[in-house]
Amino acid sequence: MEIAAADFPKPLILAINGLGVGIGATLCGLCGTRLVLGICARSEFNELTGQDTSAMARLPLASLLETKALMLKPHRAAMKAANVAENEGLVRLRGGPANIEAVTAFAEKREPLFSGL
Repeated sequence: MEIAAADFPKPLILAINGLGVGIGATLCGLCGTRLVLGICARSEFNELTGQDTSAMARLPLASLLETKALMLKPHRAAMKAANVAENEGLVRLRGGPANIEAVTAFAEKREPLFSGL
């Protein structure tokens, strides 16, 4: 998915309300547009996101495409290599104590307990 996002010619809008870790952090770099970090109430977040997407939709598509292409061109190969390395790292971590605790905590809808790992 990340490589497809790097090659996708149109601007991508990624709205993260809270921490962007793992794939969220990876995708942040592939958006090629403005990134706003913050934590706010869902109603405020949805309103702000809607304002940003509406403003972007009013811009000329050709300009958006060219801007994204120019921003990503010098970084695309490195981003793809980093994605491969990230996936290899995830394979190495899969099944380890922290991974098992994270997946279990997610399934049980609780905070993970990493302190003893």
